[in-house]
Amino acid sequence: GQQRVRIRLSDNPVSFDAVNVDIQRVEVLVVPDSCRKNGNDDDDDDRNCHHDRNGDRDRDRDDCAVWDTLDIKAGIYNLLDLSNGADTLLATGFTIAGKIKKIRLTLGTQNSVVIDSVSYPLSSWNDFNRVTISVRGEDIDQINPTDLQLWLDFDAGRSIVKVRNNQFVLKPY
Repeated sequence: GQQRVRIRLSDNPVSFDAVNVDIQRVEVLVVPDSCRKNGNDDDDDDRNCHHDRNGDRDRDRDDCAVWDTLDIKAGIYNLLDLSNGADTLLATGFTIAGKIKKIRLTLGTQNSVVIDSVSYPLSSWNDFNRVTISVRGEDIDQINPTDLQLWLDFDAGRSIVKVRNNQFVLKPY
C-alpha cells in the first residue's frame, strides 16, 4: 500500500547572478487509492472518505487526502544552478499509495537574490513561508505503478518581484 515519490527541482535561465531559496520541508497531498472511486464498492477501508447522498465515494476528495512529509536535505538551493536541463533531487520518500494532488514547500528565512555581485535579502510574499503547488496528471512521470517522479520547474524570473530600490520579494511561480 505504498508508493515511492521523488521530486526534482529545475529552473529556467534568468539574468540574475544567483537566486537562493531556503527550502526546509517538502510535503505531498495524497488521495489514498482506498478513497478513490475505483468500481469496487466493497472496500471496508473508507471510513475517512466523503460519501455523496447516494452513499458512493466522491472521487479524489481533498477531505480524504493525507499530507505526507518527504525526506529532504534542507538548505539553500541556488535555482540558477538548476537551469539548461540541470536538476537536483529535492525530496524523496514513501507515501500511502494514491493520487498526488499537491506539493507543499516550506521555506526558511535565508532567501536572497544576487544582482551584479551584490546580495539582497529576499523576503516572502506577504510573509508567507509556504508554497502550495497543484499537480496535474501530466506532471507525474510514472516509472512503475509504485514509483513516481515529479519535476518542479521553479520560474525564478517571474518569482522575483522588485518592490523598491534594492528591495525584493519572492512570489514563487
